[in-house]
Amino acid sequence: MCIRDRKYSVNDCVGKGGCATIYRCYHKNKGDKTFAIKVFKDNTRFEMLDREVDILTSLENVPNTPKILDHGVDEEGRICIVLEFIYGSALDDYMRENGPLSYIQTCNIIKKILSALKGAHQLGIVHLDIKPENIMINGSEVTLLDWGVSQKKGTRVTDSFGGNDYYSPPEIYRAKFFPESDFYALAWIINYCFTMKQPYLFNEIKDDWYYPVAHCPVSYTHLTLPT
Repeated sequence: MCIRDRKYSVNDCVGKGGCATIYRCYHKNKGDKTFAIKVFKDNTRFEMLDREVDILTSLENVPNTPKILDHGVDEEGRICIVLEFIYGSALDDYMRENGPLSYIQTCNIIKKILSALKGAHQLGIVHLDIKPENIMINGSEVTLLDWGVSQKKGTRVTDSFGGNDYYSPPEIYRAKFFPESDFYALAWIINYCFTMKQPYLFNEIKDDWYYPVAHCPVSYTHLTLPT
């Protein structure tokens, strides 16, 4: 595999998503140093490549985020991004093996994710895909992965925007993406860390259950709770 005339030998698959597959790879001139290469499934979606490259480049100095090293087209015409290889286990895999997390473990994970989100939000970037599969933990180190569906703050929601159990509701009111979306998803993560369960279940944003469980009328947001 050649990207910008740099040779990469691709090894085993380490992850799959709706738009791309991630492989372990090695550079011919960098010995046994391991990298990750993200190979897009649709070779025509250069706008996706450009957006993700732009976002990852912007996050270069943001802690707890993956670092981009290269991007381009391989000899088979597939569009790719080369990233640093993040060691560890995805949060969902770790919890399936070890069970619910302690208060201290959960606080460490949330603190690291908030650090990543602080840097991203200051740059006007909303992650939009915070879920256990995208949180990599390695001891006390935590990395928020997969910025592929991220958007600039204020980007208008389109009808093609999909949903999963962790996608968040604030964009429904405004029809635009804002940082509140990430904070809503993070609250789901906190619940998952303690219980290994999701507070609500729905498959798409348009599901009937999404509205009553994920939304409060705007007038409620200014209520003062009794002490």
